[in-house]
Amino acid sequence: SSGINAEYGDDKFTVKSTSMSIKSLDRRDEGIFVAQMVGRGLFLWKVNGLKQPSRQVSLSGFEKSSLTMEANDVRTWWRILDGTATSITQSNEVMTLHVGGLTFPNLYGSLGGFYLAEGATQNILFDITVHVEGLAKLFIYYVPAGVKIQFSVYLEVGFDEIKWYEGDEKTPLTRPNVILRENGKTFQINRVERRDFGVYNAVVRTSGSFQQYKYDIRELSSQVKHEVLYAMEGSTVSLVTDLTPVSILHTRYDGYTVVVTDTTGTFKLFDRKIIILSLDAKTEGTYYVSDNSGNTNVYTIYSLSHVSATYKEDISVFKGATLTISTERYNRGVVWFSVTAGLLVEIQTSGSIQVSPMRIHVPNVQSVHQGSYMGRAENGDWYMFNVVVVNIPRNPISYWVMPGDTFSITMTKRQYIDIKWYFISSSQGQIGDSSKHSVLQNGLQIIIRNIDANLVGFYQAIYTTGRSQLDVSTK
Repeated sequence: SSGINAEYGDDKFTVKSTSMSIKSLDRRDEGIFVAQMVGRGLFLWKVNGLKQPSRQVSLSGFEKSSLTMEANDVRTWWRILDGTATSITQSNEVMTLHVGGLTFPNLYGSLGGFYLAEGATQNILFDITVHVEGLAKLFIYYVPAGVKIQFSVYLEVGFDEIKWYEGDEKTPLTRPNVILRENGKTFQINRVERRDFGVYNAVVRTSGSFQQYKYDIRELSSQVKHEVLYAMEGSTVSLVTDLTPVSILHTRYDGYTVVVTDTTGTFKLFDRKIIILSLDAKTEGTYYVSDNSGNTNVYTIYSLSHVSATYKEDISVFKGATLTISTERYNRGVVWFSVTAGLLVEIQTSGSIQVSPMRIHVPNVQSVHQGSYMGRAENGDWYMFNVVVVNIPRNPISYWVMPGDTFSITMTKRQYIDIKWYFISSSQGQIGDSSKHSVLQNGLQIIIRNIDANLVGFYQAIYTTGRSQLDVSTK
């Protein structure tokens, strides 16, 4: 050691009592180094300068999983720590040398780092990253067998690479019925079978850092209740559950079952409430709300943009009168619903309303009874009734006419616009052109033909002056 730095320079070698380091290894530094220990003989080191790798391969795996570095025609495997390569000459309890590669049968954290496969024609550098199990984000989905399922790894930023692994064994995902889209971001199965239930792991690499996402797909088997809801297109629908949800899925119009989140602006999620902000063809369908034990509430929602009314009537009735809504003329029994804030709520007989399969009967109509009512027949036909509750006018304009006469009512003020005429009874509503009535001059005049007992009663005109809505009644 006394003369070694005279040839190479003062900073080339650093000699200590138990070690020596070589700075910036080059071809001149290759060879045999000998340390003579007092009373203990000689220690020899053979130093080889390895060629720069022709390519680099990055691999990652989970703790306790198996990982193989594949390379052919390897003369020597080297492990590189702090820039120093140590040869791997034989298999041991943590690694196995074999033709075509080097395998770690039970990966753990300290085995991460760089390994070099030195070949006759090229060197391959392997960069091994070990993932720790406890850092995974866990998602649980309770899925009905037979559906098409699709979900995506939610990332706020871009990613470099996503690798998928299957089950607790952490083996690479190779199932033929699993489709990975968008470079691995979206997971899809076109028909979920019993064998598909289990744990799937997605490892996302972004700028050298890793994040693990664990998806536990379980079979939906414990259905607590099933509600069928109908609502108007564009309405806001709230689903209130008595469960604490860990899984909220939606089978949508295209047949795919997807995960419901509040990141798209379509839904708002609370502890036990899911709000659909605007019901349409994309948000109607079946919703599965499950707790951690698999107990599930199922909600099937239909938008009335697709289920339009087969028959529609407008009815005006005086406050305090008797209202009868009936499908007897169609000879159809129906399930009755009232439309409340866009949502159809099934009607049952109560103190103020009597319900039978063909009739809704209200003996004392109040303002609360105004609105839309719909009946659904078993064959899928819908019957819609729009009810307007009218206050009895204090001073109606009265006329007496003879049976069989034709009678005309004319409004003289030309500034009235958007005039609508109503015949107030329990069975008739807004007046249009028919064999009994004609509406002329943009609503300023109506004609009633061949008057009989069915045409006697109150006629009401509702109109606008351009600033406010007024009404006038004629008896």
